[in-house]
Amino acid sequence: MEKFFSEESRILKLNKFNNSIKGLNTELSFEQERNKSISIIVKFILKQPEFWDLKCGYNISMVGDRLFEHIQMTASSYEKEEIDYISS
Repeated sequence: MEKFFSEESRILKLNKFNNSIKGLNTELSFEQERNKSISIIVKFILKQPEFWDLKCGYNISMVGDRLFEHIQMTASSYEKEEIDYISS
């Protein structure tokens, strides 16, 4: 099994992203719930990254690198479109 979520650099990016998204103040209840849901999923991934590596092989191969591009952009820019992509 190839490391993806369990790779140290990605764990650091997920932690930074999760801290960033938890600190966002949004006015719309949809965005608040979206951000809360994303944060919950990121916490699950951080707790058991090897499990997610094992169970998400297809999705990792299809969108994994793009997902982390958006995670990295969101952690530094907080663009709504980036967060929308991550939640989809």
